[in-house]
Amino acid sequence: MKKFKTVLVLVVFVVFFVSLFMCYDCVAKGVTSGLYLCANVIIPSLFPIICLTSFFINTGVATSLGSCFNSFCKKVFNSSGCFLPVFLISLVSSYPIGSLLSNSLYENKKISLCERNNIALVSCSAGPSFVILAVGVNILGSFECGIFLYCCHILSSITIALVVSRLFKYNSDFSACENKISVGDALVKGVSAGASSIISICAYTVLFSAIINVLSSYLRFSPLFLPIISTLEVTNACVVLSLEKVPLSVISAVLGFGGFSIIFQVSSCLKHNPPPISTIVLVRFFHAVLSYIYCEIALKIFDISVPVIKNVTPVLKTSSYNFLFSLSLMFLLVVFLSFLNKSTEK
Repeated sequence: MKKFKTVLVLVVFVVFFVSLFMCYDCVAKGVTSGLYLCANVIIPSLFPIICLTSFFINTGVATSLGSCFNSFCKKVFNSSGCFLPVFLISLVSSYPIGSLLSNSLYENKKISLCERNNIALVSCSAGPSFVILAVGVNILGSFECGIFLYCCHILSSITIALVVSRLFKYNSDFSACENKISVGDALVKGVSAGASSIISICAYTVLFSAIINVLSSYLRFSPLFLPIISTLEVTNACVVLSLEKVPLSVISAVLGFGGFSIIFQVSSCLKHNPPPISTIVLVRFFHAVLSYIYCEIALKIFDISVPVIKNVTPVLKTSSYNFLFSLSLMFLLVVFLSFLNKSTEK
């Protein structure tokens, strides 16, 4: 098995290393489009909510609220009360946030390793800022479609939580610890965690955008093109699928799966003894199937139609305003990191 893994990694490395030279223009265009996608879609819709949720967890309010729901979570989700705040926050934030929060609880010895993996597996949802604003408004050009997709996504997430959480053991020996962090420190750590998370998300988006652009040059007219794109990275997949005018239920399934970019992020967030990649893939696939089914049922009940797809090419255009705005953000980030470094030294 180790030999097979080594050979697979070498083959992938050689293929993409050669592609970097043979398809330099494709890689460059993919990186450029990924950067503009981050600047115009991902950062505006995700960064504020990530900072807010991280601040909420750092203040200790989530743990205090969780202790009030121990009995309920034990019966319904086979977990401690910490499950509910993290799960609810994952519904209003973004995919990897549930994994980050559950790992933070585990490192502070508030939950067991098994419970951490349990919470991380089911607390992996796309938030309203991404589904409604990024996908619905910016990509599909319809606020109504964004609301509709998000409702289907929430139903799938709740079903996943009710079913998958029953498959894992629950250890009740762990209890929440007091959190004496000040509000100011919680805010600083929340913004720091938000910056770190958004950089990671954008890095994966840019990387997979380059890969997708290379693949599109070879497989653009192949029947394998859309399935491969749909399983790589969710933001780029939604852009491509919207241009192809696929059914809304297919986009709902793609949002449920999240792509291998999200799967790798979830695994990397769980630093010690994460669940196997195959388990994460299986749960995400189950989420995609449920999202597709719920969307198909809802489409038969409600009259929802996708408008004429917006032209997403303006996302790839630059301007002096965007350039100056990016420089301002970089300057503020440098100042913030300098302040954080001095605070840590003190």
